[in-house]
Amino acid sequence: MLLDGLEYTNDKARERAIIIHGADYADPDFLAREGKLGRSYGCFSVAHADLPDLRERMGQGRLLFAWA
Repeated sequence: MLLDGLEYTNDKARERAIIIHGADYADPDFLAREGKLGRSYGCFSVAHADLPDLRERMGQGRLLFAWA
């Protein structure tokens, strides 16, 4: 799922290929085994099993607010 940044600090999100994607390191089993989630290097990562529901909820025109 491609993302567009709306503020000057992240307005190159699409150019940098910042996306939402499924990842093994975001799975609850990985967390239980390793004690922490893996690193996404900027992308929003979710468990593969959660991705279909998230895609349905995050249709075009939705806003994702992330604060770090």
